[in-house]
Amino acid sequence: MDSEKAKYYFSLSRGEALAEIRIAKGYYSLYHFENETGISHRQMSRYEKGGGMNPNSLHRILEFLNIGYGVFYKRVEELTMEKINKNKVSADEYNMFGNKITN
Repeated sequence: MDSEKAKYYFSLSRGEALAEIRIAKGYYSLYHFENETGISHRQMSRYEKGGGMNPNSLHRILEFLNIGYGVFYKRVEELTMEKINKNKVSADEYNMFGNKITN
């Protein structure tokens, strides 16, 4: 596995974590989430599929969901490591992008 795939898995995991948290907080519908936050359902769908997200958007979403960065990125790291282990991406490839979250 190459480092681009590791980066891809990190992006997918970030989106998956957003979706998990949104749903856990009771926002089952992206339309309902849009009404509450002003973030379009289309844009949120892109984020949850691993699309690029600027830091301001992430901050706004996490703040609205009342989730700290530490909790969020801990889940992202767990999901990423699951994908890496499943697909045998080396730790060096994963860390090459600085995606490793440290406490």
